[in-house]
Amino acid sequence: MLPLPKLATEWNTSGVDHWGASLYGDPCRECGFTWAAGQAASITLMRGLPDSIDELVVGATGMERLPDLGWNVSGYVSHMTDNTRIWSDVVLSHRG
Repeated sequence: MLPLPKLATEWNTSGVDHWGASLYGDPCRECGFTWAAGQAASITLMRGLPDSIDELVVGATGMERLPDLGWNVSGYVSHMTDNTRIWSDVVLSHRG
């Protein structure tokens, strides 16, 4: 596993967290994401996500839907992929 980059500044996403939580709810009404998870919990989540996703979608067609989430399996995986890419840009912009 590659080491995490050291951030030049304190990891502070409160501006986005407040905006996102206000718009989508905390946790998010669509995907269940908790905005105030913090750095350590977020890193742990991201490191385990590939294996967790593999386990959850084995044999899925992508059209399955959970009643308490807003998207089917394909939409949810796409949402997580988009957000991971966007947040990686945010984290990299804080590097020194």
